[in-house]
Amino acid sequence: MKILLVNAAPTFYTNSFTTSAPLGLMSIATYCQQHGHTVQIHDRTIKHASLKKVLRDFSPDVVGVSYFALKQTKDAIKVSAFCKKKGLPVIWGGQMATVLNEEVLATGVVDYISMGEGEATTLELLDVISGKKAPETVNGLAFLKDGKVHITKHRDFLDLAELPLLDWSFIRPELYFQSSFGCDKMMYVYISKGCPGHCTFCINPPFHRSTYRKRPLEHVFADIEFLMKNHGLDGVYFAADVLFLSKKEMHEFCEERKRRGLTFFWGGQTKIGIFDEEDFAYMHANGCRWLFFGVETGSPEMLKKVKKSMNLDLVEETFAACAEAGIVTIASFIVSFPDETYDDIMKTINLALSLKSTMYNFNCLSACPGAEIWDTTRADGSFSPPKSLLKLAKIPFIDEPVPHLSNIPKKDIIIIRDYFQWLSFTSPQTSADGKKTLFAKKAIIDTIKLIFSGGPIKFFVLAFSAAIKFLSVFSNVHFHPKTRKKYNLYKKR
Repeated sequence: MKILLVNAAPTFYTNSFTTSAPLGLMSIATYCQQHGHTVQIHDRTIKHASLKKVLRDFSPDVVGVSYFALKQTKDAIKVSAFCKKKGLPVIWGGQMATVLNEEVLATGVVDYISMGEGEATTLELLDVISGKKAPETVNGLAFLKDGKVHITKHRDFLDLAELPLLDWSFIRPELYFQSSFGCDKMMYVYISKGCPGHCTFCINPPFHRSTYRKRPLEHVFADIEFLMKNHGLDGVYFAADVLFLSKKEMHEFCEERKRRGLTFFWGGQTKIGIFDEEDFAYMHANGCRWLFFGVETGSPEMLKKVKKSMNLDLVEETFAACAEAGIVTIASFIVSFPDETYDDIMKTINLALSLKSTMYNFNCLSACPGAEIWDTTRADGSFSPPKSLLKLAKIPFIDEPVPHLSNIPKKDIIIIRDYFQWLSFTSPQTSADGKKTLFAKKAIIDTIKLIFSGGPIKFFVLAFSAAIKFLSVFSNVHFHPKTRKKYNLYKKR
C-alpha cells in the first residue's frame, strides 16, 4: 500500500522557534517500507505545500497524521477533513492523539488512532484497511464501534533494537539544522524513549508507562555518522526524556564517540543526582556542551506533591560543577503548583537565583492532557476542559496556569516567569566555544530567520506575534516594581 504520513503544522506560537525532524514518523515510515509498503512524509511544520498537489502526485491509499501537540490541532483536522473528502482512510497517532482519543474520534475526520508507539500498530492497521483482518484484532488501536470509542488491548513495547535504522531520505536534513552552543548545524537524534519517573505534570507515565528504553548505540551513531558525512552535521541534541540514566551509559556513549573519532558537540536533558564534578569534566572533554535540567521547584513539599524524585541538596553543586567544566546549563522550573504558597515559591525563586545557570526555562503549571494532574483536576471539579478539540487547543496551556490552583495570584505567577525569561534573554553568557555573547542576539537572529522563512502571511503573523510577546515580557518585568520587590526579583548577573 501507499502511505502518506503527515506532520501537521503548529499554530504560530511565539515561544516555538525550533523544529525537530519528525523522528517518530521517520521510524514508522522506515518500518513500513521495510515490510514492502511505499511511504512518503509530508512535513507541514517546514512547508505548507499544497495538500491537493501532494495527494495528486503521490496518490496514497491511506493517510496518517502525527498529532503530537495541541498546537497542531487546527491543521491536523484540516488535513484529515480534506483527505476524508477524497475517500481516504485517516489514521492519527502521537501523544495527544493517544490521550485525547475520545475528542479526536469525535471530530468525525479520523477513522483510527494508533495508541502509543506507532510502528507495529500502523503496519497491522494496513491489513485492516486492506480487509485482511478485523480492527479488534490489532493491539494498541482506538476506533468508533457502535457509536462508542473502542480501545483494544495495550500493545507491548517493541525492543528498540528490532527497529531498522532510520531512512533519512524521507526528509531533507538541512531544513532542520539549528545553531546551538558551539555548533551551527545541530539536529535532534533520538537515543532512548521514556523515563522511569511518575511526575504528575508529565505525559510520560500514560504514554511511555514510566518505562525507560535505550536505543542501541550502533543505531544512534549510524544516524550521526550518516548526517555528518552527507549533510555536514556538527551538533546533536539528543531527543530523550532523560539522556543517560547512569554513569555507565554515559561512559559507554563517550567511549564509542571517541573510538569512532567523531567531533560533534552534543547535549540533552538529564537529571540532578546522576553525575558529579568529575563526570561533567569528562563529558565536556568528550563533546558535551549543554545540558537541560528539570529542577521544577525548590520546595520539598511541592516535590513530594508532584511525585518528582530529586535531591534538592545536589542542585546547586550540580550547576556549579557544570559551570566549572564549561557546560552550558538550562535550568527548568515550574510555577503555580497546586496549593503552592508564598513560602514554596520563594524557595523556588531563591534556588533559581542561587544557581550558576546559563539560562532559565520557567513555565506555568498546566493540566497537560493525559498527565495525572489532568485526571485529578477534572475529577475534583477544579477543571472542566471543553470536549471540542478545537476549543481545547485555544486554551493557553504553559503560557498561563490552567487551571490556576496556586495560592499565588495569577498575575504574580506570570511576572515571575517573565522575569526569568528576561534574565536569560539579557544576561551576558559564555558559549560553548568560549566566546562571550548575549542569548538575546541568538534569539533575535533565529526569530528573524523564522519570520523570513515563509510567505508574506507567515511574515506578518510571526512578526506581530514576536513583537507582542516581547512587549508583554518587557512590560511585566519593568512596570511592576512592587511585585518584583515582593519576590526579591532583583538579581544582577
